[in-house]
Formats: sequence, structure tokens, C-alpha cells
Amino acid sequence: MVERVPEAEALAGSWMLRARPLAMRLYLLRRRIATVTVAVLAGLLFVHVMFGANGMIVYKQKRAEYESLHRQLLAEQEENERYAREIEALKKDDKAIEKEAREQLGYAKPGEYVYVAPAPPKPAPQANRTAKNKNTEICRSEFLTTTNVVPHSSEHTTSAASARMRCFAVTIFSSTAEFMLNRY
Repeated sequence: MVERVPEAEALAGSWMLRARPLAMRLYLLRRRIATVTVAVLAGLLFVHVMFGANGMIVYKQKRAEYESLHRQLLAEQEENERYAREIEALKKDDKAIEKEAREQLGYAKPGEYVYVAPAPPKPAPQANRTAKNKNTEICRSEFLTTTNVVPHSSEHTTSAASARMRCFAVTIFSSTAEFMLNRY
């Protein structure tokens, strides 16, 4: 092993002679290498900040989504407050109750007339209609003719109720018949 020491020193010396110019060149260019390295790192950092998982683009998208949800939340809160005011009015105010009864249920005081707008014009009939659709249209037209412009009376109530019951029975029967035909 001692005899190989001079060979190893010679080999190390030759490597030092080869590497020394390269080391000197790197030493002289150290500032340029550092500048380029910092510039590349800054570029990579910029790309990460802009396009990364939590970058500016994602941030702007999330911010827009947040603002949209915030506006939606405010609208829902306003609607809830409106409903709360309506509920309070219906609990305390007789005029609000009367208004709802007139508008929603079609109630009228004795001697008053209830006007129901005529049905909109019907579109052209389709060539292939089911029995359920035909019966529903018949019921709808029968119901509208019995509830159009009539005074508030017991006759009106019984005729409208009987028209509704007939329509309900026809609709149930036609739905059941159609279900049975489709089933078997």
C-alpha cells in the first residue's frame, strides 16, 4: 500500500491540474452564476405565486365566488326577513289575513263578486295525447266555466266543489288506468 501512495498523489495532482482552470473560471464568474440562480428562483417563485394551488388566479376565482355567495346570502336573509314580517302581520293584523284569504283562497264577502281571469288561449292540440291529458283539459275547462264570474253564494261553493271533486275523480281514474295499461 505504501508503494501506491506516489501513484495516488500523482493521480490527485493531475486531477487538480485539470480542475484548477475550471475552478478559477467558476470563481471569476461567481457573481454572474449567483445572479442567474437568483433570477431563475425568482421566476419560479413568480410562477408559483401566480399559477400555484393557492396562486393569484385561484385567489381571484375564490374571491369572486365568495362575493357571489355573499350577495346570495344577503338576498336570502332579506327574503327571510320579509317572510318573518308577513308571518307577524298574519298573526296580528286582520287586514293582512283578509288580504291573503282573498288572494290565495278566492274568498269574498257576501254580496261581492269574484272575477277570475279567463284561461289563456290554448296552443294547437297535439296529435298524440294521452287520456290523462285529455281528462285534465276537460276538468280544467269545466272548473273554469263553473268558477268564472258568479256572486259569492252557497250555490257557487257547491258547484265549484262538485266540479273539483269530479275533476279529481276523473284525474285519479285516468292516472290509474294509464298506469295499469303501461304496467301490463
